[in-house]
Amino acid sequence: MNLRQTAAILPLAILMLLLDLGVESRSAGEHSYNVDNLYNANNRDNADDGYSVGNRNNVGNRNNVGNRNNVGNRNNVGNQTNVGNQTNVGNQTNVDSASAANVIVAYHPSSVMLGNASLYTPPNFGQIINPQQRKEAFYNYMLPMIHAANREVIRERQWLLLMADTIIEGKHLTAEQVSEMERFEKRYSIRDKTGRVAIRLAKLLRHVDIVPASLVIAQAAKESGWGTSRFATQGNNFFGLWCFFEGCGLKPLRRDQGRVHEVATFASVEQGVRYYVRTINSHVAYNDLRSMRSTARQQALSLQGEELARGLIRYSERGSAYVQEVQSMIRYNKLQRFTKAYPV
Repeated sequence: MNLRQTAAILPLAILMLLLDLGVESRSAGEHSYNVDNLYNANNRDNADDGYSVGNRNNVGNRNNVGNRNNVGNRNNVGNQTNVGNQTNVGNQTNVDSASAANVIVAYHPSSVMLGNASLYTPPNFGQIINPQQRKEAFYNYMLPMIHAANREVIRERQWLLLMADTIIEGKHLTAEQVSEMERFEKRYSIRDKTGRVAIRLAKLLRHVDIVPASLVIAQAAKESGWGTSRFATQGNNFFGLWCFFEGCGLKPLRRDQGRVHEVATFASVEQGVRYYVRTINSHVAYNDLRSMRSTARQQALSLQGEELARGLIRYSERGSAYVQEVQSMIRYNKLQRFTKAYPV
């Protein structure tokens, strides 16, 4: 086993053990989430670094999260494959073979934020009468953005793994590297920055990881009615993500009395996808999903969207019923095939 593989497994297998002993709180806190009209718009968003974090909703359903692959040799993030019917997502760069010179500088993506939806209008999927053709068009449209969001996370993760290599070699991180870690902790809403650097790295590695394409595409399809919902067509929001200040989004047509949330709007669908992935990776409501993903990494198992969907019990007020529906969508539409085409 080479050093890179060791770095992937030891921080996760040994340091995660420390987390399981109580370093990271697993409680999701009490949030009530109300499912909008037809689309289960309840959602959650975390406010981190650039991201007006809305409220988050019962994550319900869990689904084949995706086939994702050992953190260890991780990532040939790219060469992504003709998604759906087309859409070569990208020739991405083998993350693992990237030289230290290429990844020694921490990658910090642009902020994830709400925006003016009038700047962009997604395709009119409602005009496609044939259901199967509509689904194929939906896959071809969404998958490149999903893969791009996951590749962004992989670039962040690479640096963390290099820092894990450093710790395993018995070296100390520099003050500058610790400062970079603090930026990651802020971005992923990790408030407890105390403790040994190794433990903090392990905690970050639990947060900074991909969300399987099978799970993302299933939730996008369910929450947006295959791209036809008002929130998708008018707000570029395919995930029913909420926000909590006046004017931040679209008001639900049927909002319970006393509720003040709106359904967030984004300047583009791509921004909505990035916001969703950041939310799954940072909000306390999805601790269980991240724990399952981390365990799969430790055991060198592929990440299955259908399985990880169990960690979305708080995404919707419908809880387990919602999770089962998402899982069913993954199975029925064979969505796992998209994650398999995306080795990470």
